[in-house]
Parts: sequence; structure tokens; C-alpha cells
Amino acid sequence: SPAQAQGLRAFAQAAAARPRAVAGPVLALAMWTGLVTTALPTVAQTLAQRDVAASTAAVAYAAQPLWSALFGALLLGERLTGRAAAGAAVILAAVIVVARDAARRTKCE
Repeated sequence: SPAQAQGLRAFAQAAAARPRAVAGPVLALAMWTGLVTTALPTVAQTLAQRDVAASTAAVAYAAQPLWSALFGALLLGERLTGRAAAGAAVILAAVIVVARDAARRTKCE
């Protein structure tokens, strides 16, 4: 988006003007991205996966884009476009259908 491009240009200009001043924030963002948004969820997912049925885990993983959009909106103020909202509705509907089907199969067994 134009706002993102403008933000990247401003960051690049600041980094070129004062590389040492930017190094700390860049390192902090890299660590946040690596640890909090990648490593921590992967470890949590692996640990939780041991205690749930494969079908339940598959449903939870299918809903991951919904959680990403929700947290992006709540924490970062991102806007959901009409297409994104429609996609979220389709994913949510699919998750509900699969969850109901799994529950029905478990009840029958």
C-alpha cells in the first residue's frame, strides 16, 4: 500500500542517515519476529498437538489466518477489506462444517 511504501522509504532514509541509531530497533524487531511470531507459536503448536486428535488440530490450523487477521486488526490497527472479510467468512464456515462433522463422527463411534 502507499502508506507502507512511504513508511519503508522513511525507514531506509533514517537507516542511511544514522545506521547506529537504527541498529537497536532493527535488532529488536528481528528478535520479536524470530522468537515471538515464529518460534513461540511453533513450540506451542507442537506441544499442544500431542494432546489433541489430528482432526481437531487440522481444524485449529485451518483457522490460523482468521487469528492472524484478528490480531492484526486489534494490535496493529489493520483494516479488513471486503475481500478479506469474505475470505474470513468462507474459512470460518469451513472450520465450523469440519468441526461439526468431526463431532458427529466421534458421537457415532
